[in-house]
Amino acid sequence: MTITKPVEMHDPRNGRIMHFHKPNGKGETMVLLNWLLKAQRLFMFLSCLLITIGLSITVFFRYVFKLDVFGIEELQLIPTFLLYFLGAAYASYERSHITADMVDSFVKSEKAKQSIRTLNAIVTLVVSLIFTYWTIKHFIWSYETRGTTAAWKLPVFIPYGIVMLGFVFISLYSVMHMVKQAGTLLKKAGDR
Repeated sequence: MTITKPVEMHDPRNGRIMHFHKPNGKGETMVLLNWLLKAQRLFMFLSCLLITIGLSITVFFRYVFKLDVFGIEELQLIPTFLLYFLGAAYASYERSHITADMVDSFVKSEKAKQSIRTLNAIVTLVVSLIFTYWTIKHFIWSYETRGTTAAWKLPVFIPYGIVMLGFVFISLYSVMHMVKQAGTLLKKAGDR
């Protein structure tokens, strides 16, 4: 059950006082989001650890014993995909991914800046949903065809599922950012 605080706000359009309940930030949605982010951080850490161990084993056997470890690259596939795509999703959540945002440099109007940022959030959401759709289709295809890797016969739908999961998270975070940005735009428009 979400704990809420009653809030009164003045509606500038008609002068009435609006009553509604605002979540205090500790509702089920925030608990689920915090749990999801903790799980992502854990899997990213474990992936880094497994990749480091795998690479160390490869280097050790190759340069000390002059032996190749057969199929080690296939075993590294799953933690590598986890790291890349959960990392991309986490960067999307934090908004710490690389951007070429020059809006602040060229646009002076705060309303125009917020409008451009909202458009950016909408385009990001649309593109991430398209990629999510494609990765879901690709995952279903790989599951139905039952393809496997050459050496260890690992099912290829596992790394494709990881890619899909990463894009699902990216889309989820894009929805969150778009809603937040649209709220900021509406608030700025209401302040006038």
